[in-house]
Amino acid sequence: MRVANYFLCLCAVVYFGIPAVIVEQAETSEAVAGQIDPGDSDPGTSDPNSAMVKDGTDDERAAPDIDRQREQELAKQFESLDDSVEMLWLGEGDEKFAALFSAADSSEKKGALLILHDVGAHPDWPDLVQPLRRDMPSAGWAVLVPQLPLPSSGSPRTDYQHRLEPTAARIALALADLNARGYRKVVIVGHGFGASVGVNVATGDAAGQFAGFIAVGSENEKLPDRLPFLDVYGSRDYPNVIRAADKRARSARRSAELGYQRVEMEGADHRFTAMEKSLVKRIRGWLERT
Repeated sequence: MRVANYFLCLCAVVYFGIPAVIVEQAETSEAVAGQIDPGDSDPGTSDPNSAMVKDGTDDERAAPDIDRQREQELAKQFESLDDSVEMLWLGEGDEKFAALFSAADSSEKKGALLILHDVGAHPDWPDLVQPLRRDMPSAGWAVLVPQLPLPSSGSPRTDYQHRLEPTAARIALALADLNARGYRKVVIVGHGFGASVGVNVATGDAAGQFAGFIAVGSENEKLPDRLPFLDVYGSRDYPNVIRAADKRARSARRSAELGYQRVEMEGADHRFTAMEKSLVKRIRGWLERT
């Protein structure tokens, strides 16, 4: 199966009524990053491309440390959600995981959003994930949110590399589910870890399976290949996020990626606390224009 193959070979998504933002197209000059709240901590280098674990003199990939018991407990809670949300299981056997699906309720179905949550979160996470899953179906967008691998207690936040392969496998299964439902226009929306891993997925031949990419607070310096790309972060986000956004913007200008748009939302932190509605409005507007 083509979808599964290219994902499993991986080693390692309007302008009005929104608080002040800095918007940058690839062909414009780079915006100056806003001030960082001194209260925000730097999580350290969590770029999935560099977070390798050393064992002596060799780089070595350890087995992913996934809290499957916690994932099962969360899945039981999802069963009590309202009827507008379908709780489903993807995968088989010990690799089975939960996902939440909300069908588009508009007569004009525009496509589907594949939402990839941040590290340690889940498909009903109140920051970004829940607002998008609740609001986008009325705009004609179906929403699927898979449970990405939950790190077990004590796993380093920056230990992304060991979860890349199982995460990519889950994304492949989620995409296959959307395709089976008839959705061919699929846009990735990734937050934090989800954005960092998602951009590794949306490269090479795999990029052709998606219609766009929206990164929110990504620490990955890479750009998706040949995809319309909305790059959003807050002025009070982690320093690593803002540095990565600077590098992505420079890369976009050098490669003449005209589908790239950078947006800094003034006053927003990594979770867009109390600014979820503004963020959803920004994403919805970009989707309407793309």
